[in-house]
Amino acid sequence: MLHPRLHTIVGHAIDLGLSTYVTTNGILLKQKIGQLYEAGLRNITIGFYGTASDYDIYVQRDGRYRRLEENVAAVRERYGSSISMQLNYLLMRPSCTVEALHNAWAFAERYDSPSISFLL
Repeated sequence: MLHPRLHTIVGHAIDLGLSTYVTTNGILLKQKIGQLYEAGLRNITIGFYGTASDYDIYVQRDGRYRRLEENVAAVRERYGSSISMQLNYLLMRPSCTVEALHNAWAFAERYDSPSISFLL
């Protein structure tokens, strides 16, 4: 998301017929999704480290989970399900509890992201 011409790169890859997706932490989605969508991007994977404080603790930044959720919600509000968002959920000791998995699944359902990949 930080590359200033990412939308151009995505558009070129799509013009070539490549199956294209962007992997992101999701923090800049709301700012960048317009250009990426116009370039043809329809698939996003998001690094996911748990919900609420579990996420913030992992990334060592307060408020990041809230920003992630705001950005994912903004994409859904603006483009609905025309964009596929897959969560790449990093399973580690703190995030590998029944409650944590239920919370992650609830997040996925809330934002119509039924695809969760578990990374061990």
